[in-house]
Amino acid sequence: MNYQTLDQLRQRCAAELVGFEPVRDDQLLRTWVWDALRKIDSDRIGEIKDTFVEVIGGSGILPNDFLGLVGMTSEMPGYDIRPGQRQIRGCHDGSVHLHYYALPLDEQGYPLILDIAEEAVLAWVKYKHMALMQQKMTFGQGSNFRADRSYRIDRGLDAQNKAEAESLLASARGEVNMLSLSEANRLRQFRSNVMTYRNYP
Repeated sequence: MNYQTLDQLRQRCAAELVGFEPVRDDQLLRTWVWDALRKIDSDRIGEIKDTFVEVIGGSGILPNDFLGLVGMTSEMPGYDIRPGQRQIRGCHDGSVHLHYYALPLDEQGYPLILDIAEEAVLAWVKYKHMALMQQKMTFGQGSNFRADRSYRIDRGLDAQNKAEAESLLASARGEVNMLSLSEANRLRQFRSNVMTYRNYP
């Protein structure tokens, strides 16, 4: 598989998005890219990894690169991961051996973007950026933002941008999920060898 780096996407944003400033908006960009990749919600953009998570006081933090669960095991039952949450919940403290799909990262710990998902991720970033610019202009926040009509978008257009971005993300999910029969069988066998989301007795 071929990947694009966050730096390559950052360069495209600087060239294509009015008002985008790579230094000022870098943290937001990373957040939006993480969101987009998780919205694609496909095991195929990640690789299978395993690690141990310590659950203290009823919860443990999932790894930063966590994309989806393959399975988990522990000495004691009673742990689970609730959809959409970034934590393992448990009724007692302990160590959980986590098998999971991990987003590929570059040497700086930033997510790599699968080539076939690049346009979908960029569309999500554009939607989030335009929505932010609209908010800044609407509420008069941020004196560094120019009062330019190109920033102003109405609610209808905002909804349209979101719908288009989500449609592209769904299309990317479909492309990424096209598995060969051998790959599908390999993953099915792996899943059968580990426990699933909940490890209650």
